[in-house]
Amino acid sequence: MKAAIRSVRVNKKSVNSAAKEHGIPEPTLRRYLRKYDDEIFPCNAGRFKPTFSEEQLQNLFQYIVAIDKRAFGLTKNQLAKVIYNYAENKKIPHRFCTEKRRAGRHFVEWFMQKYNLSLRCPEATSVARLMAFNRENVIKFFEALRELREKYSFQPHQIYNVDETGVSTVATKNPKIITPKEKRRAVKVSSAERGSSVTAVCCMNASGSFVPPFLIFPRVRMQSSFMNGAPPGSDGVASESGWMTANIFVSYLKHYIRNVRPNKESPVLLLMDNHASHVTLEAVNLCRDNNIILLGFPAHTSHRMQPLAVSLYGPLQTAYSRACEDFLSSNPGRVISLFDIASLFGRAYLKVATISNAVSGFKATGIEPFNSQIFTDDDFEAAATTERDIGTPRSEINEQSNKVEEKAIEESDMQQPSTSGVCCLLSNSEPRKTPKKDNRENISNEEVACGLPSLPRTESKTRRPRKKLPSLVISSTPVKDTLEEKHKEKIKKEQIKREKDLQKTKEKDARKKSSPVQAIPICIYKVFQSSIGFITKLQSSGKDKNINIIFN
Repeated sequence: MKAAIRSVRVNKKSVNSAAKEHGIPEPTLRRYLRKYDDEIFPCNAGRFKPTFSEEQLQNLFQYIVAIDKRAFGLTKNQLAKVIYNYAENKKIPHRFCTEKRRAGRHFVEWFMQKYNLSLRCPEATSVARLMAFNRENVIKFFEALRELREKYSFQPHQIYNVDETGVSTVATKNPKIITPKEKRRAVKVSSAERGSSVTAVCCMNASGSFVPPFLIFPRVRMQSSFMNGAPPGSDGVASESGWMTANIFVSYLKHYIRNVRPNKESPVLLLMDNHASHVTLEAVNLCRDNNIILLGFPAHTSHRMQPLAVSLYGPLQTAYSRACEDFLSSNPGRVISLFDIASLFGRAYLKVATISNAVSGFKATGIEPFNSQIFTDDDFEAAATTERDIGTPRSEINEQSNKVEEKAIEESDMQQPSTSGVCCLLSNSEPRKTPKKDNRENISNEEVACGLPSLPRTESKTRRPRKKLPSLVISSTPVKDTLEEKHKEKIKKEQIKREKDLQKTKEKDARKKSSPVQAIPICIYKVFQSSIGFITKLQSSGKDKNINIIFN
């Protein structure tokens, strides 16, 4: 009503057009125009008073935004309960249902429309990812990336990202189907309840070029028919588990080198996650020999910082699911097997492996063009759910001598940059003190009006954190030296174990030689001993003379 009156008197609209625009009956609008002066507008909607004031509604909106930033978004039912409890705690008179203890559906929809709130399907994100994606980890990654770009002057076509994804014989995304309304259940055919997964390794650069995929099949022996219909230039191997291993990653690096062909005049930067299968001595030596600089993302941050995960793998899974649906519809009674995955994956991959997807992925993560401020404070709000201090992550490569630490510090300026984070990894001392928490503005319980539930926050637990690799240059000299030391220790432990096993075998052979009957098995020897004792007893008793004759 206020807006309609303002449209007529301020904007000089006609009564008919203002009534139609704001959905108000024309006679009602004319009555209010005659009743109120130019500067006086109606303050209520008749006999129905509003339940909440504008300030209280704003507090509710701020609470919803704050809890959504922390990845604890509310459903419609939860929002209705929050509104009801807020009115009860503030002792505000209301007309909500006291039996269900929740606000009405119409009020919830009006509130969402007023503050431009939408109901969306969220992306499931693990707690480890939410906690790891914090400002400290992101800053360290971009510092390492900046140093590498300044030293090698990488161009977009020299910056690559590699990552793995899984494709299964069962589609992961089921489309909606058309079915009669009176039908209670909607059914869609599928290959199986649980399918076999194949690992697909994809790689792209910031200029929009793609390296042919690399497929890992869950089989002991590789068959050439597995690769029928795969994208041109693709390669594949067989693995008992179907997952990436250290040896398979070395095989992929050779496949990558054959297609990219880096050299001294044009080295390449390869971005990847710090999985244990990627950080091996053989892989580091192969990359160093072929002018490949390896830079790892912080642990559990690939969902926001890895271009492949941001722009390619989502559309790829959707296109692959559609290809599976088309295959099942075109081949009734037939199921998808491992022999069909390569062709289905190839159809989906060729649709989504476009220049625009590759370029947008690197741009959205701030890698190319370089933008270290691509993520704002709102992006790190989910990490505020915990009260744990965010310190320097501890590495799996952390048991080294002080000499190695000094060597890493001395070589950090001469060799690959961004090895300052490696120094603490190589040391055998205690980790550095954690920096202070970020003092960014968060909506705390005091800032939100009383009567609302407290924002989610977990208490700090006194437990040893799991060792994780930070963002570091994997192909740097300090990391290589550390891996060599670990390799020597592993060989030494295996040698000690072999010596112990050999000693045990010698002692066992010596005990066998000292036994009375060596050639006869133990079980036969015991039966023979019991038989001799029984016959001896019969002889001494003289009850059976035939036995004496047989025995003699």
